[in-house]
Amino acid sequence: MGGQSYPALPGLIQDSEGTEITAPEAARIAGILAGIPQFDGVIWICGASAIWAHISAGEVVSAMRAGSAAMLAALGAPLEAGDGFDAALADTLSRPERLARELAPLSLGRPTPRAAGAVLGAELAAAKPWWLGQTVLALSSASAPGWSEICARGLQAQGAQVTLGDGEAALVAGLSAARRPGA
Repeated sequence: MGGQSYPALPGLIQDSEGTEITAPEAARIAGILAGIPQFDGVIWICGASAIWAHISAGEVVSAMRAGSAAMLAALGAPLEAGDGFDAALADTLSRPERLARELAPLSLGRPTPRAAGAVLGAELAAAKPWWLGQTVLALSSASAPGWSEICARGLQAQGAQVTLGDGEAALVAGLSAARRPGA
């Protein structure tokens, strides 16, 4: 880093639900707000552990964490939209209790192209208050390459207004903003 010092960045914690936003996630959010100070909507960081952060008036007003990509990785399922992805997503979005049935083939060592759709459908069901009627910015994450594109596709299929964003560029912008005097 060439002798430069960087300030310690705090994370955020939502007291009511104990949802933690890590320092790198907070830096990504700060980077978006530095570039788009009037942003009003939801920033969805689509990583192994995803964060949904509702932003209003330049502040995080609520947040939710989901572990869809990490769950798929733990089950040995690929992060891809295979055959049946859209149907599995719609099924578990409307009936989240179907998730266990959709993932059952994985417990027998059989790959299922519907796994990513089913798990993402359950996440979208849980996160519905964060995306329904909101503008959503889906940020990529190095912890789940390609997942943000799949997440955006799944949410767009629900009629949501979703834009893809570069999570690493947002991180750099957030760290740069933190270095500025008075930040």
